Amino acid sequence: MSSMHKNNEMLLYVLIGTYFSFALALANFSPISEFFELFRWVFFFGYMFISFYFFKFKAFIKIGLSFIFYFLFLLILILSTILFSGLSFESISSLFPFVLILILPFLPYPVQYGSRADFFIFAYKKFSVLFLISIIPFLLIPDSYIMGRFAAWTKNTNIVAGFAMLSYSTLLISYLKSKSKYDLFGVVAYLLIVFLTQSRGALLAIGIITAIMLLKNYNKKIFFRVGFIIFVLGGVVFSNIQVREIGNNDTNNSIFTVREFELGARQEIMDRQLDAFIYSPLIGVGALTEEN
Repeated sequence: MSSMHKNNEMLLYVLIGTYFSFALALANFSPISEFFELFRWVFFFGYMFISFYFFKFKAFIKIGLSFIFYFLFLLILILSTILFSGLSFESISSLFPFVLILILPFLPYPVQYGSRADFFIFAYKKFSVLFLISIIPFLLIPDSYIMGRFAAWTKNTNIVAGFAMLSYSTLLISYLKSKSKYDLFGVVAYLLIVFLTQSRGALLAIGIITAIMLLKNYNKKIFFRVGFIIFVLGGVVFSNIQVREIGNNDTNNSIFTVREFELGARQEIMDRQLDAFIYSPLIGVGALTEEN
């Protein structure tokens, strides 16, 4: 095995480790989540270091409209944060994740993947397979469901829904390119996982992503194949659900239970965001604002 091939594998494993570290850091197991809260940044900065150290001559910097748009957004965010929250450690730390994203377009990548996007898709597909294997055993365990919503080992339905939505999107993009039956199996599996989490945001996101990708890469056979799968899975799930009233945790031992539609804390968040927009419609109120 050549030295460059070993470096490529090391970079891939560290990136996959970063994905898992972020997943575990968000889990509701205190000892695990607290450990990976720090460890995920070790993986992330390790990935950046290995990228620049081994592939510094292979970097391909391409600044497009999306980068320019995000850079302008970041400048406005920094300005509004300083104006409304002042210049402090807390305000700077709230901006840190947004600034860190600017590094991604400059990260080198192994040249055999063609583009940085291809490398990230390849790496995330590996993570998706490992994540799916790790949560499948929990599908038939009642304790893996919180109020009827699938949470697996994370004990957090939104984490599972978020990663399932990203994995579904990655595998769908890959399937439309490769027509691989394994990618199609992953699409179906993660679609079912999203249904079981009952995440309205994830369902809306995959609906939009599916529509855009199928129309962008229109193929009559694939269009009806994916549409049929979504129709059948949705029909099976929604024909076996039991609507549970808000505050009633009695699921009658059925994993197919749903909540009545309610916004809960989202209503308060939306009201506050609307008030913030009305107060400062041009530049917003920044990344960190007081309760009032």
